[in-house]
Amino acid sequence: MNGKVVVIIPTYNAGLKFLDLLNSLDSQDMKFAQKVIIDSSSTDNTVALVKDYGFEVLNINKQDFNHGLSRDKAIKHVLAQDSSVEFVLILTQDVVFETSDSVSKLLAVFENKEVSAGYGRQLTDNNSSLLETASRKFNYPEESMIKTINDIGCLGIYTAFLSDSFAMYRVSDYLAMGGFSDTNFAEDMLLAGKMILDGRSIAYVSEAKVTHSHPYSITSEYRRGVEIAKMHLANSWILERFGTAEARGNKLLFSVKFYLIPFLILEALPKYFGYKITKIFNKK
Repeated sequence: MNGKVVVIIPTYNAGLKFLDLLNSLDSQDMKFAQKVIIDSSSTDNTVALVKDYGFEVLNINKQDFNHGLSRDKAIKHVLAQDSSVEFVLILTQDVVFETSDSVSKLLAVFENKEVSAGYGRQLTDNNSSLLETASRKFNYPEESMIKTINDIGCLGIYTAFLSDSFAMYRVSDYLAMGGFSDTNFAEDMLLAGKMILDGRSIAYVSEAKVTHSHPYSITSEYRRGVEIAKMHLANSWILERFGTAEARGNKLLFSVKFYLIPFLILEALPKYFGYKITKIFNKK
């Protein structure tokens, strides 16, 4: 599959692990038209490091970072320079490619003209928690799939699931859908949901793999729950059209061995409380 591909990575104090991503990106069996980071005023050597790897740097203030709008800003910047770019590869700073053909395998799915966006498989490592390991295995199965509006009845909200830790978008469809929303959580799912409801397809490519592991603290899990609730409250259509997140969570719970269920529940409680308390507070 041919086509101009640009890489965009939001960064902030990326640390030593970022070097593994940069090296694995350089080892891919394809060339990128451009590589860009949108950096939230890092205080370490992130910016100096990426310049050695041929990245253009867009700087923003840390307090101005927005998961949807910051990524959209970087995409619009790229297109202003080269309107012939066909695909945008979005990564997070904490992934590492498993194989040298991971990106080309993801790109290949776009031979299907109905596919507007695609994402690869995320694997965990020995530092991952039980919850992270279980959720990755549950959300990123061994079988690839193409998801359409006809799958909502079977897959529910998972139909719109997509992760910008390793995702690719067809630029023409990205623009047609209005790009990423003004949100600090799930900009990927919100855009995928709009694409699905518009009759487009989302591809999951299990052969395209990255390692992605970032164990969260209790406080971080609570905050994630808060952000998920805020996103759902601001975008009620996603649950109305695709079904509740709780239904998906229950399936995850019973996907693990029964003796692990209590441990999984304990790890999930901070996020659950953050979610529920935010929704209750909003209603009041």
